[in-house]
Amino acid sequence: MPYISLSVSVPISEHKKHVLQQQIGSLITIIPGKTPEGTMIKIEDCCDIFMGGASAKAAFCEIRLLGSAPVQNKAELYEKIYNLLTDQLDIEKLYFNYSVFEEWGSGDTFRTL
Repeated sequence: MPYISLSVSVPISEHKKHVLQQQIGSLITIIPGKTPEGTMIKIEDCCDIFMGGASAKAAFCEIRLLGSAPVQNKAELYEKIYNLLTDQLDIEKLYFNYSVFEEWGSGDTFRTL
């Protein structure tokens, strides 16, 4: 189960949140074996994000994965999410990271690689 957490400093309407989660969810298929149905997405808007001591129109996107993925797939996913967010939101900066785990729990199931 991938987990995608998006923190954005600008407001996002409920409709746009719904559209973004659908679009981001469909992009997860770039990572082999990952599906929209198995992906949890959190979108948090109106976050206080500061850069250089001043408020910034910025976003931070974190993707957590069970197991590794090819670098080229992660780079492609980054590029697609970057383009989506910069096209859809009024942000100037986007920071992004991946976290890869060998152990993961979901519901009543605990998995290890």
